[in-house]
Amino acid sequence: MAGAPPFLDDSAVEALLPWRPLVDAVERSLADYSRRDGSVQQPVRSSFFLPPGSGWFGSMSAFSKSADIIATKLVTSFPENVNLPKIQSTILVHSPADGSLLALMSGECITARRTAAASVAATRHLAARSSVLAILGSGVQARSHAEAFLEASDGVKEVRLWGRNRAATGELVESLSQQYPAVRFVHSESAQLCVAGADVINTTTASPEPILFDSWLPDKGVHINAVGGKVPHKTELEPALLQRAAVYTDSREGAASEVGPVRVPVHAEVGELVSGSAAADKDKISVFLSFGMAVEDAVAARLVWSGYQSSGDH
Repeated sequence: MAGAPPFLDDSAVEALLPWRPLVDAVERSLADYSRRDGSVQQPVRSSFFLPPGSGWFGSMSAFSKSADIIATKLVTSFPENVNLPKIQSTILVHSPADGSLLALMSGECITARRTAAASVAATRHLAARSSVLAILGSGVQARSHAEAFLEASDGVKEVRLWGRNRAATGELVESLSQQYPAVRFVHSESAQLCVAGADVINTTTASPEPILFDSWLPDKGVHINAVGGKVPHKTELEPALLQRAAVYTDSREGAASEVGPVRVPVHAEVGELVSGSAAADKDKISVFLSFGMAVEDAVAARLVWSGYQSSGDH
């Protein structure tokens, strides 16, 4: 390969990563992964905490046959960061034909968008409706989830947001209101008020303690996308809620290694719902435990790389 591979920063990635094609690509990648037929090669991620426990480093790699790409993401999580992103990452894109390094990409936008895209994909198969959307959190994933649902999911009429940082939540509500003037946005006074009567709930915080409680929710008819928590474990949902819900995930192997101290049976992978090899349990609240998979990064990187090649900017 002649010359050094390009580096695409977050602004370039964002311009080349439209929401609806991304949700569709991530949905297909979940089904490809769950078939376990070799079309996706993806080892469980390697990770470790950095002493004295302030940060976390992970490495995630995947090959997608349908996307014709190999991608590796190096990611760090530092929840206490103030002037830097809490999650930082770089993605290396390789050709499966000859192993050459095609590009390096800033991973923050890809991580934020493919995570929200996976939530939309899960919601397509698990929620009876998505008219009222609740988002707990006020950071990058809160915004990404609002954008993903409004850009790639039909029928959202109201978006409620609650965050522990009241000022940041207010600023997010104002920004989204200007971005989507046809949608009603609500800055909720509490997490409980935020989720009351919601069709879909997204938990997007880094809270090490539960912020969503079992007693707040009905017996069924609600879907939850559990995205955040204290990396890498899921801590935002009260254990009693997890134990009585029908739990779905992106990868059983990932869930087994990263779900944390609360052990719950997995009803199915979302990819199995997409392919039709499993059916959703409609008699319970549904919870999608989203751990994030390298194949999601890979198909997102493919969209970016294909767009870059077509753009003439190289």
